[in-house]
Amino acid sequence: MRKFIISVTGEQFEVEVEEVSIERMYSSSKVNTLRNVERRQNVTETLNRHKTGTTTVDAPMPGNILKIFVNPGDEVSKGQKLFLLEAMKMENEIGAPASGRVASIHVNVGDAVASGETIIILE
Repeated sequence: MRKFIISVTGEQFEVEVEEVSIERMYSSSKVNTLRNVERRQNVTETLNRHKTGTTTVDAPMPGNILKIFVNPGDEVSKGQKLFLLEAMKMENEIGAPASGRVASIHVNVGDAVASGETIIILE
């Protein structure tokens, strides 16, 4: 620990600061990156319930829609494949976060989508 005296609006404070090694900073950064990836995955699985009782299925990351496995009116089970999203040269099968009926599909095969963009709405 190193001690410093800092001045804020004329008032002085004594503070202690811990030096952190490059390795520790990298390790911490890596942990935070993994946490962010977990959060994104959880967002994918999170139900976005509206007052109308619908569930939106959003793109978990930016990419291109390669295939849509369902049609409006189809009944789907929780976990059933809804669409295939290519992101960073990887194909990601996105499943239904809940059982329901496909109310609408807001994209077409070949469309580029942004992270968080609504792809399908389930009732």
